[in-house]
Amino acid sequence: MAAARRAAALDDEWIDPDAGKVTLGEYGRAWIEERPNLRPRTVELYGYLLRAHLVPHLQREGPERDQGPASPAVAEEAARCGSQ
Repeated sequence: MAAARRAAALDDEWIDPDAGKVTLGEYGRAWIEERPNLRPRTVELYGYLLRAHLVPHLQREGPERDQGPASPAVAEEAARCGSQ
């Protein structure tokens, strides 16, 4: 079984079962923290954009979170809101 998983991973067919366990907010905060060369004002701006625009439109909370990723319609609506 492990050999089959390795082969699938090499062929880009394997999906990590733990891949969806990190929320967008958690990932975004970690992404910002992992960039030590950002200026303080940039860190502040990125944090604001994450909290105010990305997470509210793309991350599901509560019971909805267990229903999988947001639908393409939700992503399209978020994109429309961001382009205004």
